[in-house]
Amino acid sequence: MPDGGDGDRARALERLTGVSRALTNTASVDEVLDIAVDTARELLDAPRAVLMLRDEDGLLRVRAARGVEPEQVERFREPLDETLTTRLNALFGPAAEERFLGVPLVVRDRVMGLLAVLQREVVWETRDEWLLAALADQVSVGLERARPGEPDLERRLRELEAEEARREEALRIMGHDMRSPLSSLLGYLHLLGAETFGPVTDSQRAAIERLEAIAEHLESLVSTALEMGQLAAGRIHVECGPVQVRPVLEAALGIVELRAQAADVALQLDAPDDLVARAEADRLRQVLIQLLDNAIKFSPAEGTIRIRAAREAGPPDRVVIRVSDDGPGIERAHSDHIFEPYRRLGDETGGFGLGLSLARAVTELMDGELLLEDHDAPGATFAVRLPAS
Repeated sequence: MPDGGDGDRARALERLTGVSRALTNTASVDEVLDIAVDTARELLDAPRAVLMLRDEDGLLRVRAARGVEPEQVERFREPLDETLTTRLNALFGPAAEERFLGVPLVVRDRVMGLLAVLQREVVWETRDEWLLAALADQVSVGLERARPGEPDLERRLRELEAEEARREEALRIMGHDMRSPLSSLLGYLHLLGAETFGPVTDSQRAAIERLEAIAEHLESLVSTALEMGQLAAGRIHVECGPVQVRPVLEAALGIVELRAQAADVALQLDAPDDLVARAEADRLRQVLIQLLDNAIKFSPAEGTIRIRAAREAGPPDRVVIRVSDDGPGIERAHSDHIFEPYRRLGDETGGFGLGLSLARAVTELMDGELLLEDHDAPGATFAVRLPAS
């Protein structure tokens, strides 16, 4: 819907009110889906709209569409993850990525699908996303209420819950199977460092310490993979305490150093030795590695990544860690969305994906915040703000 001022806003609210009434009186899931895509096209003046729901395998299937070829709809069956936006390009057509806008459908605190439109303009208004999200909320309520058109909705919800439980169990088994060899690897590295098998030169000791850091990070990633399924359910808790910031920064830099060297990117650290934050060291390192990986990925050859940490007076006092690169920056249209799951922004090399969303969630578990402070080229600056200790 073009932005024409108060008149357009009033019409949009009136349309949403009408949709709410229609969904209240609708018993069929198919009717709910048709109302959703028709209203999405009308509200946003979109040439194409689709509504997808998860099937029994947890994959997205298009259940209602407007302006999309039927054969494309029939073929579409994709996971609800950070690759979804790329795969939607094939559904919506060439050059669709910059005009794609989608919001999740949540039923009983579970993401059940996605309502998406292809807009006419490359840059959308914040109001467009608000309208689509408001419509998605109403559609989610309508789906939960609908019974005769699809009486097995509750059964499907129960099946998805059981499937998620099975996946958690599979992850638990996988984590156990991976932790055993990692523990053995760490044990042998410790023995090598202790010169159990013979003298070790200084260069060999440095290599052993680097391998120990990498193995410990892999062990941390395994633990994180096991916990991510519980994160959304609110069952993850962290044990925060005083953490010396510089050693954590040095450990994160040590893990990404070889990657930076391969990309011909320099790493600069500026952090006082006595800086202490209230956090959990392993999880803080996990967040920093994610930020450094992104910075390396988007930095040009012979570029520089700067890591700065300082205490900022409050109240409350905070420790701020900034990671800056001198890459291409982040377009303004994307800057508000880079932390959102289920949407990939950027180029075909992977964009911003799910990693930043998880990094923000982990930071918030430590009573902190992860922000994009500067996105204008050259470069971008991300900031981790944590309570000072």
